[in-house]
Amino acid sequence: MTHHEPVGPPFSPWRLVLDGPLPGAFNMAADEAMLHLVAAVPATILRFYAWSQPTLSLGKSQAAASAADLDACRRAGIAVVRRPTGGQAVLHDAEITYSIASSHPQLLDDPSPYGPYRRVSAALMAGFERIGIPTELAPRMRSGAYCRNDPCFLDAGHSEILYKCRKIAGSAQWRSRDRFLQHGSILVDFDARVLARCTRSDAATLDSRVVPITCILGGITPPRLDRVFAAAFRSVFGIELEERPWSAEEIGIIRSIEAAKYATDAWTYER
Repeated sequence: MTHHEPVGPPFSPWRLVLDGPLPGAFNMAADEAMLHLVAAVPATILRFYAWSQPTLSLGKSQAAASAADLDACRRAGIAVVRRPTGGQAVLHDAEITYSIASSHPQLLDDPSPYGPYRRVSAALMAGFERIGIPTELAPRMRSGAYCRNDPCFLDAGHSEILYKCRKIAGSAQWRSRDRFLQHGSILVDFDARVLARCTRSDAATLDSRVVPITCILGGITPPRLDRVFAAAFRSVFGIELEERPWSAEEIGIIRSIEAAKYATDAWTYER
């Protein structure tokens, strides 16, 4: 097992939010709200959550009708949302989803687009190590065969996480000069046929390029993966985590963002 040293100087404590299964529009609104909450002073919020129903999330700039078979989604009972980040379509179902929003200068001191991305990837890899799964970073940009309407898990981009050359986690990021948001899927289980139907993709190709935790561990799902990965972030970044759920006021903010943006057809389908 690889030993991960803390990736930088000490940070002030990070806030940890552990949410259960929630609707997709609320989840995306909560991730955006995190960006607002870290804007006033240097702060970091780390959140883990799940989805109350299978949900296809589209990248911010994707055309919904091109990236997804919306009729197939409706027939299968799969909700559709649009993320505040870029990238390609992701089917969220049997997974743990993480999000991190930060305005800490230590996380923004690398001017390259992949600085914070690589640091977060190191913590995710340490989480996989804790459940006995050795992983590696994808060493390159996406392949030449990549298409912006392909689903996210069809190909691996630079610094995304692989197990034996197959993708086990996918992430997307929004970054400005003074803060960033990154979120992504940690696959617990995966049905290539469902994603293929929703995105007009080839199930066999997806199956050959994606591997979930249960497949590697012989059908076993380790308990409380959110806490396992939270502990990995704490170790790799050398920080303390203060677990604190959303306050009533913060839930009101999230609901307002959800109603004005992520629950609307204008945001989800008409961009």
